[in-house]
Amino acid sequence: MPFTVFEMEFRGKDFEKSAIECIPWDGKYFKDYQSIMNEGYFELRKAIGAEPYDCMQGLEELQKEEVPCVYLFVKDGELIGSVGVYGNELDNLIVAKKHRCKGYGRQLMLWGMGKIRESSSRPITLSVVEWNKKAKRIYDKLGFVLKDAVSVDLSGDEEKVEPWITLRPVDETNREAVLALSVREDQPFVAPNDASLKEADEANAEDPGYARPFGIYAGEKLVGFCMFAFDPEDEDVEDRYWLWRFMIDKNEQGKGYGQAALLKIIKYFKKNGADRLYLSTEPENERGLHVYHKAGFRETGMVSYGEAVLMRMLKGPNKLLKDFYGFDIDGPLTIKGKNGHGVSIAASCEDGVINTYCSGSGRFGQDLPVNPDMLFQAGSVSKPMFAITLLRYVDKGLIDLDADISSVVPEFVKKGPVTFSALLSHTAGYNVHGFPGYPANHEQLSLEDVLAGRGNSPKVRRIKPYGGQCMYSGGGITLAELAFTRITGTTLREAFQKEVAEPLGLTRTGYFQPLDEELVGNAAFGGRLGIKEDPAHGWHYYPEHAAAGLWATPTELVKVGLALSKSCRRGGFLKKATARRMLTPVMDDYGLCVNNLRGDIGEHGGWNEGFITEWMFSLREDLCVVSMLNHATDKLYENQSELVLKLFQDGEAYLGGKPGKKAMKSYCGKYGHNADADLNVDEVFLKDGDLYAKFIGEDGESESRLYRIGKNTFGRMGGFDKIEFGEDCLTVNGVTMKKL
Repeated sequence: MPFTVFEMEFRGKDFEKSAIECIPWDGKYFKDYQSIMNEGYFELRKAIGAEPYDCMQGLEELQKEEVPCVYLFVKDGELIGSVGVYGNELDNLIVAKKHRCKGYGRQLMLWGMGKIRESSSRPITLSVVEWNKKAKRIYDKLGFVLKDAVSVDLSGDEEKVEPWITLRPVDETNREAVLALSVREDQPFVAPNDASLKEADEANAEDPGYARPFGIYAGEKLVGFCMFAFDPEDEDVEDRYWLWRFMIDKNEQGKGYGQAALLKIIKYFKKNGADRLYLSTEPENERGLHVYHKAGFRETGMVSYGEAVLMRMLKGPNKLLKDFYGFDIDGPLTIKGKNGHGVSIAASCEDGVINTYCSGSGRFGQDLPVNPDMLFQAGSVSKPMFAITLLRYVDKGLIDLDADISSVVPEFVKKGPVTFSALLSHTAGYNVHGFPGYPANHEQLSLEDVLAGRGNSPKVRRIKPYGGQCMYSGGGITLAELAFTRITGTTLREAFQKEVAEPLGLTRTGYFQPLDEELVGNAAFGGRLGIKEDPAHGWHYYPEHAAAGLWATPTELVKVGLALSKSCRRGGFLKKATARRMLTPVMDDYGLCVNNLRGDIGEHGGWNEGFITEWMFSLREDLCVVSMLNHATDKLYENQSELVLKLFQDGEAYLGGKPGKKAMKSYCGKYGHNADADLNVDEVFLKDGDLYAKFIGEDGESESRLYRIGKNTFGRMGGFDKIEFGEDCLTVNGVTMKKL
């Protein structure tokens, strides 16, 4: 009868040292060795039909070249077991029956592995018959993974060795059988095969050969189904090769078919020129993730459409290439695993779907990987969240942005007027740029304590003329918060929860000062504050809630950005006029707690002790990008801002689409300079199929790619400039230049 042989390989670097010592072959132990081998292999050989069932009849069964490879474990003069070491392969590991279940098998394995490592760094290999499930469990626990599997048949005159698992295209001969396959009820992560085949038909109707469905066979038995997305010509390498669907029938699970099928799938993609392979599954699919990890797949850190994306390199070392929309994140942000900091990014640019990327550790020195639900302090991004909360009350007619509120906070305003609009736009002339925070266990302070200078920051007071300048002031925002709480009779935490979090479905974002204990377990530490100050609470406490006290996740900040963007375009969460007032610059491109860049981009950054945040969203379309990092330096702040801009502009370019060649050629040419312009376009030209411009400004000459954001309207990669083409002219940020 046919039986299956698993070929396994140890790919780990380290393993524990064996607690036993073995000796080289000694002929005086042959009789004992013969007895152990025969009794150990008798049941196995009988089960697979390998005659004679006694595998060792005499000394001649041991070939001369084998003798030096056999090592014996002898204790108190008695042979306990043995192991064969053949180059980098282990074989004939056996323990006397009376000494089994004492851990000797594992120790013999470790000794053999150590012997191989003395002379070779090649992967350690072994083979095991499927029937010997106990041995395979030991190998699995030690870190061996399936390398290949073959079906062996000894029933004929000659031994037949054939592939155990094969992939066969789904066609009219097996389609109904594939449709009959299903997974268990407790495995909701796998799409039904009828839905998968329907998607394959639709995809191939549009792009023949893109979807490739296969039945998974063990011998002649159909045991599973898989489907590939195959597009080697796609310009994005991440979209070329995907394991789109993968399932093993509920009646065939637990037999090794899944692992063996993945090996066949990997070989298929290698044979067809793929250099890497991607797949995705729900983060909660622990059983599936275990199988994929054993096959060499690793999380990229990206979660797309709610599914974790995994990757395996197929050429060269299986080195994980981590990126987000094609951009390297870990390099510029110096992410280095658990012995450093971490990053959490969320982005949405299509149909409201929010994709995420997480990497590094949420707590320096701890094995706590960043995840999409991990809380970070948002720093000054707290300010626009406060402004949005306050504007909800404006929409209800309960607050007037332009009313003098001096009488509401008389102890902190010597001379009026003071309005919410002036405080939120930083034009009221107040001091105190920002706040350093306090150790997490510090006694709680009131807003009055902060404003009066009874904490670690100066007393808040007006130091510049009212309305005469835009001077960033966390102190002014804190004064606005106090006035807000007195007018509404509620705390900012309560108001944000009711007016923002609940309507937008935010479950983890809020002004948690101090942080609730039930939220501590999945909260990031800021830098090394957990080492320097409080091992259990590695962050600072900020009583200045509106200015710096928000805890959030990037995903939920994206939801706020999208809601604000939609409100600006058509109303909804905020009235259209209210949202537009928030985004209308009062002075220096700053509106009400938000920057307006290029006239159609909302933005705000944040910096708390150990935390930095960047929040950017479009006013024209559903596009928002947020990045949060739990380490704060000038260089990281700069790099994070650049990365968010790249991701944002990549999204704009995707949504804008590429203009036709005829249109791009019509834009090309030399343009005259305008003395009133801060930035002139000297020339527009084509390069590698894209539109470029040569700019001349105060910083000299530079070359940038242009990307379409609207009809005859383009953005500038790496900057916040808007270029609009007209008939024989263009405008840069509203200043016109004639075509020469």
